[in-house]
Amino acid sequence: MSAVPQTIDARTLIHNENLRLRDEADQLFQRFQQNKDLQSLPTKRFLLISTPRTGSTFLSRQLNETRHLGWTHEWFNWGLMQQVCSRLGLKRLMFRNYLSFLDGAAKSSSGIYGVNIHIHQYQFLLAKRFDIFKKVHFDKIYWLHREDRIAQAYSWAKALKTRCWSRRAEEALGFPQGINIELPPSQVAKCLTDICANAEFYESTLKPTQRIEREFAYGELVADRCSNAVNGVLADFGKPSSKNILNDHGTAVQTNEFDRRQITALKSLFNGN
Repeated sequence: MSAVPQTIDARTLIHNENLRLRDEADQLFQRFQQNKDLQSLPTKRFLLISTPRTGSTFLSRQLNETRHLGWTHEWFNWGLMQQVCSRLGLKRLMFRNYLSFLDGAAKSSSGIYGVNIHIHQYQFLLAKRFDIFKKVHFDKIYWLHREDRIAQAYSWAKALKTRCWSRRAEEALGFPQGINIELPPSQVAKCLTDICANAEFYESTLKPTQRIEREFAYGELVADRCSNAVNGVLADFGKPSSKNILNDHGTAVQTNEFDRRQITALKSLFNGN
């Protein structure tokens, strides 16, 4: 694999991200139509809350494979919410209408679905007076974290630069081994600062006021492809253990050899070596 840094067109990346959001909104509307016979069921929701690049998307995909837990996704992504509300004919986002639609579209035949949200997304909504903990009842809440915060910060900075939030997205752009892109240390340091601030916000503000059912560590999620986490969530909702664990280990891999060298160099720089 070449270790030469690559370049990507920013306009193409933004266009692809907008297409992804539109596609997700379209899928949600299709599910709403298909789930009409489920919409009268009582709704149970669970929340995955985290800082970015902790394996929440990978865990969401594995949870979705069980078929018992509905569709877990970043439903409170502002861009997606706007796409959905535009399709609902709303001139401005009405949280109550959006949540009602989401309940009808995302839940399983058991009435369950999950929300995946990052701390900074929660704070963004909070600034717009959408406090999800006051407006939405969650039956279970789970916290995801990552011990290696420098690797996490590098991964976040890279994702922000490339608009690629998974290896699959990189492959779709024509980079099967992942994108090699140089990042200024200042960008990674900014992400590291934000991760630490978000984790501190969770510890000081959310953890004392919300009942956290379980905590999941990134390393453990990757090691067993989320098997223990998935079965833990299933058990919390009284559902049988699942064998539908995706074997696509690459889904969770967020670094290649080029990235690992960059992370090693950053650790040396940040440690003053």
